[in-house]
Amino acid sequence: MIFKYCIYVKLSSWKQLFYTCNDPKTGEIWTIYFQCKGKDPEYEFVDIHLDKADVTYFNLACFKEQLGYGPRDFINYKMGCSTDVAKLEAMCYTQDADTVLRMNEAERETRLVLSKEEEHEKRVAITPTKRPREK
Repeated sequence: MIFKYCIYVKLSSWKQLFYTCNDPKTGEIWTIYFQCKGKDPEYEFVDIHLDKADVTYFNLACFKEQLGYGPRDFINYKMGCSTDVAKLEAMCYTQDADTVLRMNEAERETRLVLSKEEEHEKRVAITPTKRPREK
């Protein structure tokens, strides 16, 4: 059974993001870190906490749209190469989301980069996942 759910994320103010809720739940809560390239600093980093059953390509594409990116914009995931460097890999298909889940099973978190332009620098720092400090 599929339902439409809403979560609230903290940007400069609270924002609603909608997603499709899948049953049955696994009980494994995952953290998805979005880095939104080209956005204002207060909107650049967004953290979402979801059940593993809800981490689907469809929901990630819905979040991408709600965060201000279109269907032709890019979603990449950070695939760890070492302790501080990651390789950006394009996420274009359903199996890409499944691969991300398998690769990050132990940590239960993944880092995604949203951008309007194709990323030419494929090696990036694993972090940043932190927001700038508030004054």
